[in-house]
Amino acid sequence: MSEGKPPGNFGWFGGASDSSKFVSDPVGYIRKKTGKHGGVFSAKIAGDPCVFAGGYAAAKDVFVDDEGFPTETSMLEMIQKPVGTPFLLTKNKEEVKYWRRVLVEGLQTISIDEVTSVIHPEIDRWIASSQPLPNFYGSAKALFNSLLFRLLLGSSSTSEATLSKISELQTLQFRGCEAIPLEGLPSFMQTAFEKGIIAKKDLTNIVINRGKAGKLGPLGGFLYNKALADGRAIQEIGEHLTFLIHGIVPKALASALLYTWMGLTKEWMVKMENDDGLLKIFVKEALRLKPPIGVMGRGVATGTFRSYKLDPKHGSWKCFPGIASANTDPSAYGSTSHAFAPHRFAAPTPEPLTFGAGPRSCPGGSLTSTLLEVTVSYLISKRVVPVFDPSSGYEEKTLPVRRPTTELRCRFVKY
Repeated sequence: MSEGKPPGNFGWFGGASDSSKFVSDPVGYIRKKTGKHGGVFSAKIAGDPCVFAGGYAAAKDVFVDDEGFPTETSMLEMIQKPVGTPFLLTKNKEEVKYWRRVLVEGLQTISIDEVTSVIHPEIDRWIASSQPLPNFYGSAKALFNSLLFRLLLGSSSTSEATLSKISELQTLQFRGCEAIPLEGLPSFMQTAFEKGIIAKKDLTNIVINRGKAGKLGPLGGFLYNKALADGRAIQEIGEHLTFLIHGIVPKALASALLYTWMGLTKEWMVKMENDDGLLKIFVKEALRLKPPIGVMGRGVATGTFRSYKLDPKHGSWKCFPGIASANTDPSAYGSTSHAFAPHRFAAPTPEPLTFGAGPRSCPGGSLTSTLLEVTVSYLISKRVVPVFDPSSGYEEKTLPVRRPTTELRCRFVKY
């Protein structure tokens, strides 16, 4: 066992400097520190001692190992107060396991036709427009928000809310789902949330009322009925489904779509037309280099981590695997670890940690890859390639989801 804590300096004033750097750019922060200290290092973030796993082997251990992590937590707990206790943020390990297991089972009930019935018409609309999409990330987020609403709430329309409907809400006594014009639910609800007119508790009530009426979508209906049969409180079920609808999920899916499509060129499209196996590894490689979530929180660590002692005298240790850093670790992917090279997966290659690993792999990882493959194959069938043009350079945020902060115009060119 190594003596003391992992490499790294706790600094002055509770790690104020490290905290600022981590919050502003967690991906860059972990990469820089990993280059200096190696695959494991420590720092104080917001006054708490933290161990970071920036190397591939160390990050994988964080996901796979059950020892030394008595509770689950979220990286957001370090810098902001979580809203409620949805299953991905709960500290109760058994709750995490239950909802993850039910969600995995529920996702297996989704048919590809239910996915394409939402995605294909929207992509058709993008392609047919005479004007470029003014903000691709925003459009992609709206698309996946609509898909989630279809799967969870059963509403398929993506029509925009009118100002009159928003005005109605300001004076309307909320009485469950029937108070909302369901024909415009997805984008209308999003607008209402952003304007602060509808609270998350209202959406929870919509989920509960539609569940009682048997009007939820295929995934929502499965999760609702399964959890209810297992003796879960109806309010708890509503809160968890609400998190899926209006949480981090549509943002992460939009980022995954953006960073996959940004790698598309005419040359790659032609190659994928002529090589049935290339599409899957193209998507995998795109997400290896640009994982939508570059840093995750694993839990409250105790005892040791990879032979380092996590001394409780420093406080309650948190552990963060650096997914973006691990996915470009030369020890796992060689000297071309930062290059875009899908064919690396044609030979035995470590599986990227884009969706975690082992018992803590993302339950929606497989569905995400399928969604991306569906969109790329549809573009190939239309023989069009997306061309991105940032309106003013290109900048991005990496917390909690990696996403552009500048508007990205996108036009579609025939090839």
